[in-house]
Amino acid sequence: MHSRVSSFIRDVKPDVDGNEIMDMAKLVYKGIRANFIKQRAEEIVEAINSMGLSYLCLTDKEKAELFRFLPDDNNYNLELHMAVLKACGLKLEFDEVHEDYQRIYDKTMEIQGDKKNERGESGIGRAL
Repeated sequence: MHSRVSSFIRDVKPDVDGNEIMDMAKLVYKGIRANFIKQRAEEIVEAINSMGLSYLCLTDKEKAELFRFLPDDNNYNLELHMAVLKACGLKLEFDEVHEDYQRIYDKTMEIQGDKKNERGESGIGRAL
């Protein structure tokens, strides 16, 4: 991927150095990631609304199934969680946000662990 980005940027701006390429690539990545998180948050809020429930009425399992947290990217998970809370208009205390996030993460790992056990695999982690 780096070589494709480097090649593209050098075609556009031949005198660019490696650091500039990496800086540009990081900016592009951040923009794409932010847009993806925003889109996922909107999809989650839409799904919650279509169920006719409020966020606070959802079970941890329902939240885990909606969020589909990534087991190895807590930054993404936290950003998505915060975006959904904000889109739902919730203003929770830090401890409440952390506890909600951790319960969802734990339930996600439990669900993934159950799926792995069905396939004969193993491995469960804990966030933060």
